[in-house]
Amino acid sequence: MNVLGVDVCKKELACFSDGRSFAALNTKAGIVRLLKGLEPSTAVAMESTGQYHLPLADAAHGAGFEVYVLNPKDVKRYRDAVAARGKTDPLDAEVIARFVDKEHAELRAYVPAPASL
Repeated sequence: MNVLGVDVCKKELACFSDGRSFAALNTKAGIVRLLKGLEPSTAVAMESTGQYHLPLADAAHGAGFEVYVLNPKDVKRYRDAVAARGKTDPLDAEVIARFVDKEHAELRAYVPAPASL
């Protein structure tokens, strides 16, 4: 399973996939560009950030990707358990990708909230 791990910030998306780190803008155009570059079978994973993760999660889901929005406490516990070597945005993206790659069978995929009536 190929996983794109994303550490979501207000202006930037720190990403990790296929053994490499890279960044994308957290804008509509940046998200579209990011998703266009992914294989269709890629899972997209990120921590819940309150609101900043929603554009990426909704766009990835709408584009047909399997999406995981993780509880930050679970990611922190996983980082501590695997003795991650630091705490930076690119390293956080790597931990997120690794967590979903290893544990995806136990995780619930993201489904956007229904539009209010």
